[in-house]
Amino acid sequence: MAARVSSRQRSVNAISTVMSTGTGAPIHKPGLNSDCFNAVVEADGSVKDVEIVQSLDTELGLDDQATTALKQWEFKPGLWMGEPVPVLITVEMAFTLR
Repeated sequence: MAARVSSRQRSVNAISTVMSTGTGAPIHKPGLNSDCFNAVVEADGSVKDVEIVQSLDTELGLDDQATTALKQWEFKPGLWMGEPVPVLITVEMAFTLR
């Protein structure tokens, strides 16, 4: 079971991130340029149980690309009383067209 960070717990910090490559298809959703996820950072720093909270795209694969990227991130785990513990995090991934 994961918990949100409390005042007696040290929060997690990303030590390795992977960026989503996107699909190459144009996205046209006015005012929306990011996906939002909840996930669990395990005691070993790995990411599990990724859940999409705000979807940018379900048809062209951006959600899938972002989920795959987030699962590859590594974190310095959260600590509770000096011991590594699972922590529930929220991550927003913003996309820009280039």
